[in-house]
Amino acid sequence: MSVDGNGYVAGVTILCYHDLDASWESPISVDPDTFARQVAWLASNRRIVPAGEAVRMMDRRGGLPAGIASITFDDGFLSTYEHAMPILARHRLPATVFVVAATLDGPGSVMDWVKDASVPRRALSAAQILELVDAGFEIGSHSNTHRDLTTLQEREVVADLRRSREALEDLIGRPVTTFAYPGGRHDERVRRAARTVGFEHSFAMSDSDLPNRPPDAIPRAGIYRGDGIRILGAKTSPWFWRMRNSSLEPVIARLNGWRRRIA
Repeated sequence: MSVDGNGYVAGVTILCYHDLDASWESPISVDPDTFARQVAWLASNRRIVPAGEAVRMMDRRGGLPAGIASITFDDGFLSTYEHAMPILARHRLPATVFVVAATLDGPGSVMDWVKDASVPRRALSAAQILELVDAGFEIGSHSNTHRDLTTLQEREVVADLRRSREALEDLIGRPVTTFAYPGGRHDERVRRAARTVGFEHSFAMSDSDLPNRPPDAIPRAGIYRGDGIRILGAKTSPWFWRMRNSSLEPVIARLNGWRRRIA
């Protein structure tokens, strides 16, 4: 990663969280107290903007102005409402939530794609999503059913993504133009389907071997259980991304638990 003469950083400054739960020993579950400390650090050291605003600030290589970062949440865990909303509100920081639309079909919907939880994980309700919107959260799609879209026929992907977008737009009463691939999985057919449905920007994960390029596969840095302030600072710093894209990447991966252990 490098900084050009205009101060743009060619790298990842969009963070991806999932659940916030002290009792769930999962790589994708961050302790709420840890999250609170991370948010306080971000508020003091970075300018946080919604993902939808960040993509409008990107240069053609996907670079953002130095010091800009975004906070995103995948899946729509209930903890986004219970923990993230009040913590972010204290610091007046925005965030983006990518919601699996089929979970809106009933109250307290179980997230059946999460396989390693001893207790079923619960998704946001429609009413809670509307409260998040009122609190300034941006809503994007995380598909309709959280299947691995690369295993489906393209017409099935289009149908799934169209249902998700329509359901979310009907709920919040405004356009939904951003999308995050379930599990970070995508290929050319899936990227094309997202464009067909009308998603203007689609988000992937940087800690994978899949291509990352805007606007169809904008990389994000996953924040996982055990990531402290130093790792958070590293994942939003130019030197880390220069090293990750160099021959030292395997070393960085081992030291920082970089590659995702759960899709």
